[in-house]
Amino acid sequence: MAMRLAVLIGLMVPGIAHAAGPTYLACTIDTATGPVAINLTVDDVSRSVFYEAPATGFASRRSATFLPDKIVFEVPLTVGAAEFAVSRTDLTITRTVTANRTPGVDQGKCTRQKPAKRAF
Repeated sequence: MAMRLAVLIGLMVPGIAHAAGPTYLACTIDTATGPVAINLTVDDVSRSVFYEAPATGFASRRSATFLPDKIVFEVPLTVGAAEFAVSRTDLTITRTVTANRTPGVDQGKCTRQKPAKRAF
């Protein structure tokens, strides 16, 4: 019995460790003014998304809603907000902008990235 328990725990631990780590995504959203690149760090454990827009230098950690099929979070804009939804199945991303000069819905695609190697 102890042997079966040890094997079962051994099979479960790698899955738990993988789920506990953040997922890094590089996304490109097609907009009327051209493609917009954003980077996301999705953390299931803390229920948050770190959002970075390299072109503007804006970065923010946001609370997120983790659903079985998608992750939803909101980023405030100068006037209004942008709601993002990332599909957990095909990594498509949808941005819905409200109460801004250019409201609308834009679509894009994300790709999984490996974490950067750290010096410390």
